[in-house]
Amino acid sequence: SFTNSIDVSTNPAPDVTITADATNVLPGGSAQLEASGADSYTWEPAETLSNANIANPVATPTETTLYTAYGTLLTTGCVGVGTITIELQDTGDELPVTAPVMFSPNGDNTNDTWIIENMTTFPDCKVTVFNRNGSVVHEAQPYVEWDGRNIDGTTLSEGAYYYVISCEDGKSKSGSVSIIY
Repeated sequence: SFTNSIDVSTNPAPDVTITADATNVLPGGSAQLEASGADSYTWEPAETLSNANIANPVATPTETTLYTAYGTLLTTGCVGVGTITIELQDTGDELPVTAPVMFSPNGDNTNDTWIIENMTTFPDCKVTVFNRNGSVVHEAQPYVEWDGRNIDGTTLSEGAYYYVISCEDGKSKSGSVSIIY
């Protein structure tokens, strides 16, 4: 009788591990993802990633998203898979931005403009600032930093002003901001 034997060896798939600097982000926020365990990576879904073909893309999800990384070993061509979910926080109707309560547009290059944190990620929102008589002194859509001047370009007096941020999706935020010289 004749016997023929064949040795078959298999290469294990890489163990792809994924970490993130945040797994829960505000709307418009982002998370730095990091894959390890392989030589090259392809991520899905690619639409909300800074680059879907690197180990460490930045994810800016528009909804809670399961990201999958396919990691390939160059020596064997074997592919491993890792996943991570980045959760988008529900802020209800409140707009997730931070508006300072004061600024001092006195030209000293310190707090000279009213900078609303995270506001540039909401281009469909309108920022309107009123004086105590209810007159509009500043309005911008999309958001731009306010330099404390009236719509006509004149310098506004020191004191409290009121703002309303209203967005096309119904989210809003309001409050007061003081100009201090």
